[in-house]
Amino acid sequence: GKTLVRQMFVSRLSGVGSFAIAVIENPLVGIDAMLSDIQTQISGKPAEFSSRGAVMRELRDVFLSKSAGGFHNLVLIDDGQLLDDLKTVEQLRLLMNLYDNKGQSLVTMIFFGQSNMLKTMKASPALLQNISSRWVLNPLTAEQTRDYITHRLSVAGGNGWIIGDDAVEAIHEYTGGIARLINNVADLALYLGMSENAVRVDAVMVGRIIKDLED
Repeated sequence: GKTLVRQMFVSRLSGVGSFAIAVIENPLVGIDAMLSDIQTQISGKPAEFSSRGAVMRELRDVFLSKSAGGFHNLVLIDDGQLLDDLKTVEQLRLLMNLYDNKGQSLVTMIFFGQSNMLKTMKASPALLQNISSRWVLNPLTAEQTRDYITHRLSVAGGNGWIIGDDAVEAIHEYTGGIARLINNVADLALYLGMSENAVRVDAVMVGRIIKDLED
């Protein structure tokens, strides 16, 4: 869900302005690797740093150069729940404190993560003060689950009819509307239906899949 939102967000940016974008997909690589990756993605050139201080100076120069060219610098951190090191969080916060000579912020940072990401962020009050907006992806309702499954089947070249309404209800009840769990159960149910030459996936098949997953 969150990664899909991030991808859709990036895909639509071209329609609203000019952006220099860096995406960190694995926060576990460490702060030095993240800063180097950000510099490389924003500037388009390999980063070479001799010290942490040099990283920040170079990043500020890169951000200034992009801003002067009419770009807004944007850093996206995916899987933010993996940021369990407060020192790493604080170092990222320092990026948000980079300003130009007119006092304008040089970079906007957006974190995508599971709800437990907030626990780490709450340990850094200064970071929370810099966060202007928060969005929460709620689980899908039963109706949204049907629409979601129908859409996924349509993209794959099929149609929603092959998964019955009773099957959708069973999938929603078991998954609680969590998209990645819906994907897993629905995929397995389709494989089961195919292996048994079934015309349509029903609640009984979904029940068998759920029993296997719980055993």
